[in-house]
Amino acid sequence: MEAAKKDVNKQLKELRINQDLGGLDTLIQSLSTDDLRKYKTELVDTCLSMFAIWYSYLVCDKIREEDREGVTSDLLEILSSAEKIDPEKIHYEERAECYEYLSEIKNEKLHYIQKAIDEYNNALRNQGSVELNARLAHALLTRMLINQQFTDDEFIAVLQLFQLAFTAYSESVFRSFFYACFQILHFPFDRKHYWHAQFFDQLTASLSNFVKKDPVIYLTWSDELKRMLDHDISPAYADELNKRSIELLEPLTDYQTNDTSLLNSLGSAFDKAAQRMETGSLHYYQIALNYFIKGQSINPAAWTFPVYATNVQIAMARIYKQEHNQAKVIELFEAGKSIFLITYEYEKGLTLTLRWGEFLIEYARLAYNFDAPDLLKEAETRLLIAKELGENHYRTPYIALAKVALKTGDHQKCLDILRECKFVFTTQYYEYDFEDVLGDEDFKEVWEILFS
Repeated sequence: MEAAKKDVNKQLKELRINQDLGGLDTLIQSLSTDDLRKYKTELVDTCLSMFAIWYSYLVCDKIREEDREGVTSDLLEILSSAEKIDPEKIHYEERAECYEYLSEIKNEKLHYIQKAIDEYNNALRNQGSVELNARLAHALLTRMLINQQFTDDEFIAVLQLFQLAFTAYSESVFRSFFYACFQILHFPFDRKHYWHAQFFDQLTASLSNFVKKDPVIYLTWSDELKRMLDHDISPAYADELNKRSIELLEPLTDYQTNDTSLLNSLGSAFDKAAQRMETGSLHYYQIALNYFIKGQSINPAAWTFPVYATNVQIAMARIYKQEHNQAKVIELFEAGKSIFLITYEYEKGLTLTLRWGEFLIEYARLAYNFDAPDLLKEAETRLLIAKELGENHYRTPYIALAKVALKTGDHQKCLDILRECKFVFTTQYYEYDFEDVLGDEDFKEVWEILFS
């Protein structure tokens, strides 16, 4: 018996490695009722593991279009097999997800979305998670769009489902609720703005309660509003959402944490917000810098914190240059050099070294209009190290070194480096065309020579 169990487990392991849905189904069909009972846990775990992986392939468009319907059918079969092995566990939610997917790719859209709705309702009747109300709400919105029937009663029902799902904070429910608000805004009916506002106001009210206990929710809230700026919304509304996303960060200007991942997220949020501000951006840049510096103090070996911190310092220096405040420009860059030095004791890799060299080029530009031979020499030293570390896999060190040569007045050295770059990165299939140089105004004075 022990040998037989090892044989089944070995087959399951091979099937998981190969992600063989057909082989799994064949194995299950070949086992006796006693064997299905003996290996119930192993078989069901394998079914659900492979379902999750293949379903992710589907929704991430990693399956060829002509194979998607067949893969979805296989997934439904796997769920049926899992239920045959363990009849006490019915996989309503997973089956609903498959039907939702079929409603997107099949002509019988209404048929499949209704099957998904039925499965979600079955799950909720059988003590499914309260969060399933959000999945059901999403499916109902999809049915409304397919039917082109947008009644107030339907919207009221959907909104109530989201409210039920969002009685406690859940990031997945938040995102579902949030995107439903903006999905409605694009529905083809006259009252779309009214219902968008109703949903958005309810979402805002719920979030306003949740942030009292967990202010970090402001970060996710702000980030999702920012993402909406890339979608098809009116310029006036985009401006309103942008301002709101910036304002939502205000309670986090001095959030205390030692979580380096969160410090990185906070710094990035304030940095990006500052880039979207018309006035007063220095304040947010400084907050971003504070978070990155704190992150470095906790994990000085991570290259991300010095790179992100010095990017912020460059942005701040550009503002001070416009204000003709050279002293502040120099102060920022000198502080940045110290930031690089801290991490360089632990990490001497390509990214850190390359960014250090590029940082010094910006120092020379913004503080001295490139009349800074010592800084440019220091930049060259860093970039030569980066070039060696890159082992001819990256063009950036070549381009930066050519820029240093040009800004020190050595046009011929600049051209020689660029031609070396072309030689290194041209293959039998691709000829390097100096796209990096053509897009950089710093090289304008050698464009004609380079292409003559």
